[in-house]
Amino acid sequence: MATVNPSPASARVLKRRQGIGTWLSRATRSVGGLRVVLTLLPPVFWIAMFLLIPLLFIFVYGFSWYDDMYILHPWPFDGSNYLDAVRVDSEAVVIPLLLRTFGMAVLTTLVSLFLGYVMAYYIARIAKEKWRGLLMGLVVIPFWISFVVRIYAVFPFTNRNSFFHVWLTTNGLDFLSNLIAGFFQLGTGPMVVFTLMYVWIPFMILPLFASLSKVDPQLLEAAYDLGASRWRAFLNVTLPLTYPAMIVGSILTFITTVGAFIEIDMVGGGEWQLIGNYVWSQYGFTGGLPQASASAVFIIVITVLLINFYRKYSELEEGGYFGEIALMRDVPRTATVIARTPAVLYALDREDFLAAVTGHPQSAEAAETVVSARLAGPASSGYRTTAS
Repeated sequence: MATVNPSPASARVLKRRQGIGTWLSRATRSVGGLRVVLTLLPPVFWIAMFLLIPLLFIFVYGFSWYDDMYILHPWPFDGSNYLDAVRVDSEAVVIPLLLRTFGMAVLTTLVSLFLGYVMAYYIARIAKEKWRGLLMGLVVIPFWISFVVRIYAVFPFTNRNSFFHVWLTTNGLDFLSNLIAGFFQLGTGPMVVFTLMYVWIPFMILPLFASLSKVDPQLLEAAYDLGASRWRAFLNVTLPLTYPAMIVGSILTFITTVGAFIEIDMVGGGEWQLIGNYVWSQYGFTGGLPQASASAVFIIVITVLLINFYRKYSELEEGGYFGEIALMRDVPRTATVIARTPAVLYALDREDFLAAVTGHPQSAEAAETVVSARLAGPASSGYRTTAS
């Protein structure tokens, strides 16, 4: 096979580039801090330039004000815009809209979590492996299309004179046409929730699919051997293992829903305005920049606090409730299994568990026999089992 030698000019350029890299590596070899600084400098510069500095400008604009000539003055600071954003009296605007937005975001997140989990579970655990790539492609491909175009794709369901409803009526499916048209009504809450879920549900499906694909089948087999039904094995094994993915998907869906405004404007009408629509409208007319900036800062602060609280609470729940739920329930006398990280804890139901920890030999031996028989072998050497 013939080899292609680079031209002298290309060889010199390549050698020069390699020389710069080698020189930087040797120059920073004995200075670990300098190497870390050079590594972090590009991403830190990017984040500061396109995230932190714009946020600082928005924060300063919240203290600015307009004179009679509509000239913006950032100094001296005027805190009335932030006071208007946090007011809670009868003339308050931001907080009522923010509460409505959070309510819609929570409802959208719950609907997306339920439907997204069902779809991700089917793709990861039920569908044949040869179809999983195609099904996940159908989930990801909509990201390549503008969400405005995707929202327009829903409009045929809302218009009774569209080709879809005409086809249903022509084929004698009037009841189905009335049912669909009754649900897909513009300017209603269900339509807003459906649209937000329809647009942002891929953010929920992707982490759930990745997590469900990594669930070890041996854990489920051990649960079945201990007498657990498929439903109980799902609750005590699969669900706790996918809890981190549920948190990630919920946070992503919640954040995108809180900041949505174009979707609401297209399907919600004037009666379903959320906080994003208010900020957008304030930015859209002369003199609204300070109030819009103060409202945006207030929204960011509240959202970050809620997400941190949710993350901390979720960590406690993951280590507490989901780890001990099967031990505290008065369930039928059937064996259950609990999966915990890093170890796998196998336990019987409440009565057998109490008998085991108090030294009853039969329950302890029965549990140990089943577990040892199931997990004997090199494939399960990474797991630690206990009967208590």
